Amino acid sequence: MADDIKDTTKVDVTNKTGDDKGESSSIDKGEFEKAQAGSKALSSLLEDHGYDSKEDLVTALSDNKALRDKVGDAKIDDLMAKAKTLDSYEQYWASQDTKAKREDETPDERVDRLEKRLDASEAAKRQEALKQSQLEENQKALDSFGSEIKDALAKGDATPEEYRAFMSEFLGVNNPANEVDITNQADVRKMTKDGVKKVQDFEQAVIKRYRDGKIKVPEMTPTEHIDVDSIKEKQPKNLAESRKVALEVLQKRLTGTL
Repeated sequence: MADDIKDTTKVDVTNKTGDDKGESSSIDKGEFEKAQAGSKALSSLLEDHGYDSKEDLVTALSDNKALRDKVGDAKIDDLMAKAKTLDSYEQYWASQDTKAKREDETPDERVDRLEKRLDASEAAKRQEALKQSQLEENQKALDSFGSEIKDALAKGDATPEEYRAFMSEFLGVNNPANEVDITNQADVRKMTKDGVKKVQDFEQAVIKRYRDGKIKVPEMTPTEHIDVDSIKEKQPKNLAESRKVALEVLQKRLTGTL
């Protein structure tokens, strides 16, 4: 007689060493805490550097890896040192070439060269002075702009004190959007997240003023009672009557009688 066929579709996979509920063995607590700490560290890293996801972080690291692949086994410090040495050599060669040319120049050529050198030096000084003056003028304009905005917000009760910092930045005073590098995605994301937090803080300030009774709730005007039965009796029978009814409703709304 053939062996009896056993049903293997009903295999007890519960933990026999546990209680009667058949609970599976618990995860090691230490490993769980390490995983939890790692997750928090990753979230903090992403937030601090303006990355939305770990995929963005991987992309940035891949770019760095591409740079390392190009550099090879050489160290960055060694490459920088060699580049600096090469620069010094090139400067020396240039100075030697200039020295050789000066030895062959005539007195008139020497005077002409020195005059050109003096003109170039004075032009560079004038350009630097002009640049510095423009920077100072720009800073004065920004300071004046900021003062005007803050003074305007402080006058009267139109803008509550709790709103002024937000309004000031919204109007362009010390707004990070004026300084952020728009080509740097991480900086743009960080600025956006900071902006969202500021809007939420502003929202809470509005709610607090409402709870404190500093914001007046507009009064609702009572509406005229509408006789539904009379409306049913006046159901339009054609397109012309429909237009007439619509015009009547619109006129009542405009006059405030509906």
